[in-house]
Amino acid sequence: MIAFFRQLRLEAGNAQRQPLNRKTVPFLFLFFLCSTAAFAQHAARIKGIITDSTGVGIPGATVTEVGTKNAAQTLNDGTFTLTVSSRQSTLHVSSIGYADQETSAAQNSITVVLKMQNNNLGEIMVVGYGKQRKVDLTGAVAQISSEQLKDRPVPSVTQALQGELPGLQVVNSGGSPGREKTFIRIRGISSMNAGSANPLVIIDGVESALNDINPEDIATVSVLKDAASAAIYGSRAANGVILISTKKGKLGKPVVSYSGYVGWQDLVYKPKFENSWDYARLINEALVGEGGSPRYTDAEIQKFRDGSDPDHYPNSNYSKEMYRNNGLQHSNTLQVTGGTEAVKYFFSLGYLDQNGRIYSNGYQRLTPRFNLDAKINSWFSVGTNSSITYSTVLEPVWGGLVRQVHRIPSVTVFKYSNGMYGKGADGNPIAWTKDGGHNEANDTRIFQTFYAEATPVKDLKVRGSYTIDNYTHKQYNRRYDMYYGDGSSQKDNYGENWLNTDRTNTWIVQANYTKRIADKHTIAALAGFQYEYFIDRYNYLARSGFPNNNVEEINAADPSTAKAEGSTVEDKTASYFARLNYDYAGKYLLEANFRTDGSSRFAADNRWGYFPSVSAGWRISEEHFMKRARWINNLKLRASWGSLGNNLGVARYYYMQRIALGANYTFNNVLSTGATQTSPNNPDITWEKTNEVNLGLDANLFTHFNVTVDLYSRKTNNILSSIPVSREYGLDAPTVNAGALQNKGVELLLGYNNHAGAFEYTISGNVAYNYNVVTKYATPSIGDRVYQQGHKWGEFYGWDWTGFFATDDEAQKSPHQVGAPVKAGDLKFRDVSGPDGKPDGKIDGNDRVFLGGSDVPDWTFGLNLNGAYKGFDLGVFFQGAAKVKELMSGDAFYAFSNGGNIRTWQAEDHWTPEHMDAKYPRLTVNQNHNITTSGFSVKSRDYVRLKNLQLGYTFPAAATKRLGIQKIRVYVTASNLLTIQKNGYLQWDPETISYGNGLYGSDPHDVVPLMKVYAAGVNVTF
Repeated sequence: MIAFFRQLRLEAGNAQRQPLNRKTVPFLFLFFLCSTAAFAQHAARIKGIITDSTGVGIPGATVTEVGTKNAAQTLNDGTFTLTVSSRQSTLHVSSIGYADQETSAAQNSITVVLKMQNNNLGEIMVVGYGKQRKVDLTGAVAQISSEQLKDRPVPSVTQALQGELPGLQVVNSGGSPGREKTFIRIRGISSMNAGSANPLVIIDGVESALNDINPEDIATVSVLKDAASAAIYGSRAANGVILISTKKGKLGKPVVSYSGYVGWQDLVYKPKFENSWDYARLINEALVGEGGSPRYTDAEIQKFRDGSDPDHYPNSNYSKEMYRNNGLQHSNTLQVTGGTEAVKYFFSLGYLDQNGRIYSNGYQRLTPRFNLDAKINSWFSVGTNSSITYSTVLEPVWGGLVRQVHRIPSVTVFKYSNGMYGKGADGNPIAWTKDGGHNEANDTRIFQTFYAEATPVKDLKVRGSYTIDNYTHKQYNRRYDMYYGDGSSQKDNYGENWLNTDRTNTWIVQANYTKRIADKHTIAALAGFQYEYFIDRYNYLARSGFPNNNVEEINAADPSTAKAEGSTVEDKTASYFARLNYDYAGKYLLEANFRTDGSSRFAADNRWGYFPSVSAGWRISEEHFMKRARWINNLKLRASWGSLGNNLGVARYYYMQRIALGANYTFNNVLSTGATQTSPNNPDITWEKTNEVNLGLDANLFTHFNVTVDLYSRKTNNILSSIPVSREYGLDAPTVNAGALQNKGVELLLGYNNHAGAFEYTISGNVAYNYNVVTKYATPSIGDRVYQQGHKWGEFYGWDWTGFFATDDEAQKSPHQVGAPVKAGDLKFRDVSGPDGKPDGKIDGNDRVFLGGSDVPDWTFGLNLNGAYKGFDLGVFFQGAAKVKELMSGDAFYAFSNGGNIRTWQAEDHWTPEHMDAKYPRLTVNQNHNITTSGFSVKSRDYVRLKNLQLGYTFPAAATKRLGIQKIRVYVTASNLLTIQKNGYLQWDPETISYGNGLYGSDPHDVVPLMKVYAAGVNVTF
């Protein structure tokens, strides 16, 4: 080749003197081929994607050609393009939090899967309208993966989240299948209205219902806790945001997996009541103590004891009869995932069947899902996320079941010897469940998202999506006439039909731009538009007077009793949103968000709300002066401020005068039908506004230890509340923006993972403190709970209990309620004040004080312990709450209240002259002095619960592959297994017996108790 070049130079020098030598032509041709081949080796363009083990693209990963400075950084979806010098080159892939990896550049398109390191720095976090590396976050975002939720025997995602993340409070206030009454609060309460306190739930980018998704379909759950991270969602984010990403297809051949379990339910707490002869003896004691006569003779008590006349002197156990059903539940999920470079797919089919412990009580749910992503060419792709949720709830039609079961004494006949039911004062709740009728509700949600995504130029990605969410609720109640053995009956024979259809259409268009400049500056920008349209149609039909209990069709009932209702409401929201991120050398991080929402719930002048946020982060660990501190893998400070909105408490059309037909007017002495305004309106009503400041620290130490700390202050202004009006106003009190709440708190998340030989273990714990105070309220209210400025929302209020009277003489000489005779063993209250501000020797309204605390906990916490050794794995999860109280009342706390029952703890530990160190005062039936709100009736609800215990075994791969199976894991698990609480003697579940402040729902004493679940399951991957 050298000789060739020399000859070429000589010939070029003599070109003017000699013609081209024919012998050189073959050499020129050979040079052209060699040059072409050499150029081909030097100019290879590589495209690819860098993902984590779940198939999610890793943004910000660096792909470097080994031996050169030639490098590229992946975009938000993990894709990259790099031109290398040779096909023989080696590519080095690195990303914070992942183990480095090298691969060949021989292919035009490559996929590299990085393995997570213990320090967790490279974890990809789902944020509003995108993804970010955890190390780059400047807001307060927490995330858990499907691994942390898997194989829990719970029917809903809400229950699975309890205790997993700091600042996320989940309240399970009932155990009825399909009607668990579960509530979520993020960083306390930010509104005074129950309907306005729920967080926004986003599934695959669109608002949806949290409990309509199969937990097995979830890839990750992210919680946006501070205003900076949530401001991108503007007017719906004041109570925090929960982002759920479902599983996607993965590159490779089809992989089929099955997950299922079978479980049995039992009550977490079973209240214990006295048998009939002890009930009779104790109510005699109470009546005689009040100066009355005994109700039962000794002979009658003996008949209760020996069972000689069960039709008149029974020993009934209504509670035992109520919860006789087997409580069997099972869950099954079949999933198929796979794909090529062009098309990836994920299919799932889930089925849950849950029988309640009460007769005629059950829940079934079917959840098919199909996610498809198709790459049309190098710059254009399309896809769809489709799911259907079909569920059926069957429950008794009669209300008040649990309360009635717990209050009917054992001296009341349950069933006579002739098979007819006995009854209490209000009937027989067991008969209601078996023969009283039924209530069946069918819900169908069809959720479909279609998207298209294009990369028209380098670094720019444009995405458009359309989602249609169709929800249908059908419900039929049929109540039967009841007949009892004493000849009485309950005539309430009627049927009701409900039909609700909702449709939500959502359009989203967004553009993402990411640019890296001079290897140190990275700019990412997002801009988008969202439009949402909602319509609800409601229809109701009812009739009574069915000919008998066997006829179900509503048309057979008395037509003169027909009642029909119907309505349609609409709601529209238009939004513009934007985000800007700046990253300098991975050390200095800035983010700004802005969203503006226009809502049809407000008048034109107040229709638009504006919600900005700004946040910053400083990765101190990346500074040069920190390089010697090698034990610090990551140390980052965060600070943020943001503004959020809330319009959920605003009724649709509230700014308008709403007119109702059917009003009668007299014109010229003639009665005419007309219309009138029946409810108030307020054209000035506007958004509830929340402003929040957050300071945070993230640290990874010694590779294995992770720490996250957040401090926040959140204030909500313009909270909707009613204001007092005079009677002349003629309507209900109008709703105005007249309230304010402040929440302050701290959150701590600790994690440690390591191994000792073949034993791998993980310890993670979280604790959160939140304190709320009312800073403004237009209509203060003081009752058993206080709602006024300067106090916690719903703080308890009553008399200061100081003990029991030891003697009758002490009782007579001490301050007590006027007209309420007191004796030894009654409650003793402190004389705090009188009309003139000084103690006056009487106990009245002037002596009531703030008792401190409410039924919203100050502290919540969780602890996860996990270990694995040679195929065996063990998981232990604790959860709890502290500095939370409960107001006990009615027959749930007071013996013989309103003709009610007596609990075993009251029977065994009530005051008597021989047992003065008691937990309960002397027994009474008609005396009201002890049945008052005081420090005695406000009890601590602090508790720690073993929420889940799971033991599993994975069979060796060598053995399963011979069967054509990749993986088999079997396990046993139990939930709500053990509870430690201060007041366990009360025999009430500390999770479910409260929430009477209007933010959590209905009477806690009238819901099905929470359940323990014992289950066995299997996971199989083919």
